[in-house]
Amino acid sequence: MVTFKRIFCVAIFIIPCFIVGIMGYAIHGLSSLSGCKESNPEQIEYLAHFKMPPSAHRLKSSCFGLQAYGADASFEMNPADLEMFIASTAIEPSLFTEKSPDIQVLNDRLKKKASGMESYLYGKYISVDFTQEILIDMSSSERYIVYIFAGGG
Repeated sequence: MVTFKRIFCVAIFIIPCFIVGIMGYAIHGLSSLSGCKESNPEQIEYLAHFKMPPSAHRLKSSCFGLQAYGADASFEMNPADLEMFIASTAIEPSLFTEKSPDIQVLNDRLKKKASGMESYLYGKYISVDFTQEILIDMSSSERYIVYIFAGGG
């Protein structure tokens, strides 16, 4: 005969497992809420304030935030599109440097990526309500890899 105590013990075990499963499913689903899908590059261009060059491919992007926002993207491009791309950003072309990013880098991932590159350009724009950091890996003469982090709010 099943007692109330046994049913209670089983319920105490099953209910938390069910709740943890539901929470895991919900958290996993949050990644699909990113407003910057690779299939719609206009979204990342709008939030990060730049224009994708014609040769851009292999786009990876994500956006996040509630009151403030952040946008993160990387893509490959033809070196011939470099000037046009830089002109489309918030960063003045003269502010791009080939020196190591200074300690003030807002996005540590960009700094880590730069440490392994043979040749790169780095630029940063900061205003009261918007920040943009761009790292361009120029190690290959065939293609450049662009990393962008932007935020505001």
